[in-house]
Amino acid sequence: MARQAGNKFEVAVLDAPSYLEAVHKVSQNMVVIVDVHDDWCGANMAIQQFYSQLWLEIDAPETRIYLSSVSKEVPEIYEAFKTTCPAVKVAAQGCRPLFLVFRHGQLAEVIDGVNTPQIKTAIMNNLPKLAPKE
Repeated sequence: MARQAGNKFEVAVLDAPSYLEAVHKVSQNMVVIVDVHDDWCGANMAIQQFYSQLWLEIDAPETRIYLSSVSKEVPEIYEAFKTTCPAVKVAAQGCRPLFLVFRHGQLAEVIDGVNTPQIKTAIMNNLPKLAPKE
């Protein structure tokens, strides 16, 4: 399942149902952002600076935000997203990346292309509250 390594979670993915189950499980307590991209261009590196800045702005991001990446060329996972999330099928045209935002085990938002203001709004609107300090 999931294990914490530094400030990242690593999930061993055996198949599409396992990946979707992990996303839904993690999104119960965190906001999950999945970067769905074409294999030829890889995960979106342009957004890394945005994520780094956002990481500094948010308290305890390692307990509240989970970032993941999936290639459209992994047909089992990509097709599972398109099947279980109709909005993905509509937005999945072209070569722009999709950013899927999950919270409470549900798809909260689909963002077509690198639209950092929209991605930030989606994250902030779905960000879980900080646990009270003991």
